[in-house]
Amino acid sequence: QTVTVNVHDLEVTKTVNPAFDRSWDWEIQKTATWDDGDNSEAEVPNPVNLTIGGSITIDYSIAIYTTGYVDDNYRVNGAITIVNTNPVDSAVVTVSDVLSGGLANVSATLDPAGSVDGAWTIAPSGNVVIGYSASGLDAGHNLNTVTVNDSFKTYTTPVPFNFTPNELAGDAVVTGYNLTPTVTDQFEDNDVQTLTVAPANKLTGSPVQTLDGGSQTIYHENICGPTSYTNIANLLTGDQDLDSSVVVNVLETCGLVLTRTPGYWKTHSNSHQGGAVEDPTWAFLGDVDGDGVEERSGELFLSPPLTHDLTWYGALSQSDSGSPWNTLARHYAAAYMNVLAGAPDEDLGGPGHDGINLDDGDLQDIDVLATAYLYLTDADSLTVTNNTGLPDLNPATNAPWTRKELRDLEIRGKVVSEYLNSFAPMLLLAEYLDAYNNGIAWDGLEPDNQVGPGHAHG
Repeated sequence: QTVTVNVHDLEVTKTVNPAFDRSWDWEIQKTATWDDGDNSEAEVPNPVNLTIGGSITIDYSIAIYTTGYVDDNYRVNGAITIVNTNPVDSAVVTVSDVLSGGLANVSATLDPAGSVDGAWTIAPSGNVVIGYSASGLDAGHNLNTVTVNDSFKTYTTPVPFNFTPNELAGDAVVTGYNLTPTVTDQFEDNDVQTLTVAPANKLTGSPVQTLDGGSQTIYHENICGPTSYTNIANLLTGDQDLDSSVVVNVLETCGLVLTRTPGYWKTHSNSHQGGAVEDPTWAFLGDVDGDGVEERSGELFLSPPLTHDLTWYGALSQSDSGSPWNTLARHYAAAYMNVLAGAPDEDLGGPGHDGINLDDGDLQDIDVLATAYLYLTDADSLTVTNNTGLPDLNPATNAPWTRKELRDLEIRGKVVSEYLNSFAPMLLLAEYLDAYNNGIAWDGLEPDNQVGPGHAHG
């Protein structure tokens, strides 16, 4: 007897639900402005000069914005549906599910519910739904293939997908992190204020949000000298803890500010290893060498006009019995600090040196003198900045200036080699600045004509 068996195919379908996490990075910047009468958002002077009874109101704003994101934790889940189209016989199947297209294939984890020893029995005309999930994927995985085996046949069903973050189009679901940072603001030792922040869009981030940091009125407190006020804003997320601070330097004057000697500025600096307390005026020096860090007395002294490893502390440490340039550097540095501290600078236009402007860190001819000094060093080549009116490279050679080329150089009508043979202009200027720093008479003026406001003792 012959028995005919009709074998029916299985029907295999599946769903794929991709998802990943997106964590945002933020930046914070706090700024200070004031109303100077012409501009309501003028840059705050450094320092702010306050006389007795004076005050200034500073307005603060805080800008926050996202700078980028990191995507990770790529994963998928879904369901595999197997239908037994045979109306008479049950089907016994085994199932595997693999993610491919990335760095390496990844096997999904199947929900074992309803299985016996890793196999599912499907009743005639019945079906089974098997859940699955996979993690540890990367953005390149884009194909999910389920393989079903029964006693007669192997069924392979590939389903393409992608991790494009477009939920409206049915693509990957994105879970956003660090969307709403905590932003706080504090004036000195006052209470911490928490500011309101709009959450970032989990797909596109946040544009610049400008937060009101409030106002602070600083009054003359009879400190009679330099002081500083620090205001700090903080941004906190699960991954970041960022500070942005504004320091308002204030110089309170209670009368005539007297000058101090190079020795004072040397020993009352952050570079000096001794018992003297650093003079707060050093905070006003700023980033004069342009390296992005304010080192106070550790700032490079000769940048501009020329690169050199001499610091402001080093300049103040020079001896008057050394080279003429060292002498000039010592007294120039002290005079500059005295002006920063509030000493009047009306007398700093010495004979033959009209136009000396310590506020701009420039002395007439100091770039020529520096070039002459550095010519005497062992350097094979020198870097010259535009403070001398010269390009960085010699246009004739398209290379750094050599010592020989600098010797013959003419800057504003003066040949450098002339200064190699006579350092009289350096010593003349050094003596004049020495008289200013010490509040004494200078031989180049009338005998009783004191230079500067006078010397501060103690």
